[in-house]
Amino acid sequence: MNVDERIKKLSERTEIPEEEIRKTFKSLVEVYKDEKIALRKTVAKYIRFIPRGNMKWTQVWIIGIRPAVDIYELYRNKIRRRWEMANEDEREKMILKGIVDESGTVLDFRKTIFGRPNVNFGNPLVASHWIRDIWCFASRDNFETISFARLRYEGEIAKELPQIDLFKTYKVLASRIEPKSKEEKEYPFAMYRLGKSSQFIPIGIKPSIKDYLGYFTTSTYDTLEVGEEAWIEVTVIEGGIRETDRFFLIDSFIDSEDERVQIFLPKTNQIFFKETESILVYGRVFSNNNERYSVDCYGYIPLENNEVLI
Repeated sequence: MNVDERIKKLSERTEIPEEEIRKTFKSLVEVYKDEKIALRKTVAKYIRFIPRGNMKWTQVWIIGIRPAVDIYELYRNKIRRRWEMANEDEREKMILKGIVDESGTVLDFRKTIFGRPNVNFGNPLVASHWIRDIWCFASRDNFETISFARLRYEGEIAKELPQIDLFKTYKVLASRIEPKSKEEKEYPFAMYRLGKSSQFIPIGIKPSIKDYLGYFTTSTYDTLEVGEEAWIEVTVIEGGIRETDRFFLIDSFIDSEDERVQIFLPKTNQIFFKETESILVYGRVFSNNNERYSVDCYGYIPLENNEVLI
């Protein structure tokens, strides 16, 4: 098979434009002065984009990018707070269950790791497990049908912030996760796993989000509950956008001036709305020290930005 045929076949299998692969090949020929070596290097660069197993090309429209989180550190902090607030009997129960030792040190609860016995089981939990979630609308038929979805990186790769922007469309290799637990089956979103081959590639097609908005069920102020995840339509108040080192703090209300809600938007995202405009927010509800509702924003849609909505 000659070079042209190899490049054409690689393009077909990876869905990477033939022109892009050919450009890479030519640049490598200039470096190595040998077409055989350049072709091998070209294949090595693009072979990871060949769909394998459950990893399939998925089209996505991004609405939220979460910070990387070490879920074991969250667990350690949770147990430490529980220990600090526990009485003597409750502490004794935590020790007997193997959650902590006598000093309150959090212990490794994992009996197995990847099916093998965990040699650290029962010792102090020092491991890390990083995740990063990306919220989007996803499709596998070029947005003929779409679903609200969560994409998740796990492991060290999750610590790397992907080079993507809100309200842009990309294709990415992702594996659909079928819900197993009762809780997962009740999730209002589809779940996808990302891997090392999951590079976001810009594409030209866009979903018709305006048509999809009519299917959303948004929560009213009276139906909000701490700990729940919900879609909430809010209006940003004048002077209501502030910054901290980690968040954009968005002061808003739902229907009346008495229905104030503060949105915590991680600074891994950009702002595509102005004060006094309405946005549709998805996130987890909590209550802050002002005894009013706040939302940890997973993603949002700027309802009055016509450059975003089509």
